[in-house]
Amino acid sequence: MHRGILGLAAVLCVLASGGKAVVAADLPVKARPMPVAAAYNWTGFYVGAHAGYGWADKDWRAPFDPPFNAGSHTATGWLAGLQLGGNYQIGNWVLGLEGQYSWADINGDHISRLDLADRLGTQVSWLATVTGRVGYAFDRTLIYGKGGVAWIRDKYTKVDLGILEGLAHETRTGWVAGVGVEYAFLNNWSVKLEYNYMDFGTNRLSLIDPTGGAPDIFDIKQNLQTVTLGANYRF
Repeated sequence: MHRGILGLAAVLCVLASGGKAVVAADLPVKARPMPVAAAYNWTGFYVGAHAGYGWADKDWRAPFDPPFNAGSHTATGWLAGLQLGGNYQIGNWVLGLEGQYSWADINGDHISRLDLADRLGTQVSWLATVTGRVGYAFDRTLIYGKGGVAWIRDKYTKVDLGILEGLAHETRTGWVAGVGVEYAFLNNWSVKLEYNYMDFGTNRLSLIDPTGGAPDIFDIKQNLQTVTLGANYRF
């Protein structure tokens, strides 16, 4: 009885296939799903380099010399340096810490409002920052903000008809805030574009006369802005 039923089923299968026996090779094969690429992970330490442009507003006031306002100027120039940091990614959020050092040649001067024969000048020779970073990752693209402590090295001069009458050097501490975007074009390499604003407040300085004259006292207020392009190698 069972043999008869099995035989009848076999005949029906052959008839349904147009008289051809159905074999495993004739059965449709389901395509394998394409592998999904793993999302990029920003966790790790990195080193890099950067270069860019900076401009600094320098406001001079003479606290003991009416009418007190000695004028201001915007110093401009280039900067280039190195950075070292680390990131830790949680979901799409990326937390980091970064130290940055830049050599600079940012210069400017103006004619004093107190004496038209005097030219007051500044030069930024280096700057440094230590910042925390918070970013949001879109796979290989990272948008971030940063903030922390900044340092700047300045030279100040007072020149009277071509003769140096006042000189001072200072390393000043302030704060920095910035934003940037970084793109990982290879697993270990990324490029970034970044803007930073640094505020160093107002400090009182004595510009020493090399010829032995009385020093000039100025309250100098300054801030600095930078735009840099950089590259990082991630370990």
